[in-house]
Amino acid sequence: MKSSIEPNQRVFNELSELDWPPEITVETHDGRSERMIGDGYCLVPPGDDPEEIGYLSGAMPKKHPRNQFNGVTSVSFKNLKAIFAPDGRQIWPFPDRSPKSHKSLK
Repeated sequence: MKSSIEPNQRVFNELSELDWPPEITVETHDGRSERMIGDGYCLVPPGDDPEEIGYLSGAMPKKHPRNQFNGVTSVSFKNLKAIFAPDGRQIWPFPDRSPKSHKSLK
């Protein structure tokens, strides 16, 4: 019998191997699209998540230059559909397994 953690662990392993750009756009299965920025995104493995899903989190861009802090957003591995670099290049899932186009949020 397969553990419910296994598919999410595969996602965690793949994301752990990425060469992360300083900004990404994350698309979710529920239709959201969010930008994350920073030199350190946080990956929580399924084994460390009480729901055994795991998630990716990162800082959101400031809404105004005077804002002192960025907000933080997170996406569960279960809801994560795709990750794009600032130039629109898809970096996850690996392009040979998913749609190749992306509309920029700019």
